[in-house]
Formats: sequence, C-alpha cells, structure tokens
Amino acid sequence: MVQNFTAIAAGRGRTVHLLQWDLVRGAFDGASAATGYPEIDGVTHPVIRKAVGLWAREAVARWDREHRSTEHLLVCEAPLIGNRMTELVRTRDDATEPLLCAPHSTFYIPAPSDSVRAVIENLRARDTGRPRHVYERANAAPAVVTHLWQEIHHLATHYGLTSHGPDGHTYRQDRYIAVYERVLAHRHTTVLPINDILPVTGSAYDVHPATRQLRPRPDDVERALARAANMPADALRRETERWYEDNGGTG
Repeated sequence: MVQNFTAIAAGRGRTVHLLQWDLVRGAFDGASAATGYPEIDGVTHPVIRKAVGLWAREAVARWDREHRSTEHLLVCEAPLIGNRMTELVRTRDDATEPLLCAPHSTFYIPAPSDSVRAVIENLRARDTGRPRHVYERANAAPAVVTHLWQEIHHLATHYGLTSHGPDGHTYRQDRYIAVYERVLAHRHTTVLPINDILPVTGSAYDVHPATRQLRPRPDDVERALARAANMPADALRRETERWYEDNGGTG
C-alpha cells in the first residue's frame, strides 16, 4: 500500500517523505546502546518500541517546521499495536499535538476485507525466510502476526465493539476497524477498505525512488533510548500492555 501511495503522490508532483516503523526500528536495533534490549521471541523489546515512538513524535514536529510548503507530503506507517509509535496518537501538551490533531493530518485505517487478509497471511507465511528486501528480514513471523490479531479481537470484545462470534484466530474486518477507530479517537481518521489485492513490484519496501526517508541520527537514537530506559519499569510495562489507552501523560 505504501509503495502505491508514494508512487501516486510523486506522480502528482508531491515531494514525499516517508516515516516507517520497520526502517526506524532497524536504526535503533543496530545501535550500540540497544545491546541490552534484544528481541524477545521475535518481538521488539519494549524499551526499543518506546524509544522509537519518542523519536517519531519529535521527528514529525521537526519535519513540519522544515517543510512548510504544501508541495511536501509526510507519509507515516505506524502499526500502533503493542506500543509501536503510539506516541503519534496520544494527546500531549507539546509542540507536536496541534499538527497531529489538525484537520489536514489524516490518519488512514487500511482495513483489508476478510478474504484479502487471508491472502496477505498466506503470502507472509510463504515468504518467511525468503526476503526480497533487506528490511523484510525483520518482518514479523506469522505466529507473531496471529498473536497481534488475537489482541485486536480481545480488545473489540473487551470494549463491546462487536458481538461474540468466531474465535480470536479468525480476522474480522469490522473488529479491526472498530478497535482502531477507538484508538484514534483524538485524530482525524479515514477508513480505507481494501477489497482487492494491489499489485506490488518487487518488495513492498521498494518505494518511489524520489521518496525521502526520515531516519534518526545516531545521537537521536541514543537520546531516545536513554529517555525510554529511564522510565520506571512498571510504567513502561503498563504503557506497553495498554497501548490502546490515551493516558494523557507527558511521554
């Protein structure tokens, strides 16, 4: 989806800047300061997740200050689930909040139909261990993807957003949309139903060549990691587990 979106925007004369969870996380994982925060069963360490989010919120504000012309477009791919860049959706009393809640800042909820989701899962299982791009090596394993979906299912049930139906192993588009609309309650959102398989040439990470990637500098990584590591362990665990709540804190 990001591949197609950046190509369309570039074709219309926009200068596209891209902020992606996977690429930014890679910069943090590879930092010397991150050696004490390894993946756990294929899942990014909570400290890394928090640090990426802290940096991303500041990076968005900095990008806005430096690119005032409407020629520029920022595309951000943020999973949110499990505290992955959730700093972008939590309300904060800072310089970034007016931008994130502005009408011109749209948070899209790409929602595959049940059948499209099944195809995506099958392709993910097929391509595991056969990456077509260096960044695909860090893609979540099928078991992790299933676990994340189960979390969405449990949240939908917990909040009464849908009736009890098939077990949590089965993806349901309505539940997916309902949960993310709740998480994004303080943002301007648009649901983007995906009912067809979009053609992807090569890897999904092969975006339009004119796309500019937002990446953290080494000092950005060290500073964000230090902030995340200094959080009380209980607070970090609670924020990671309850990533879907807007606690109104200071980050």
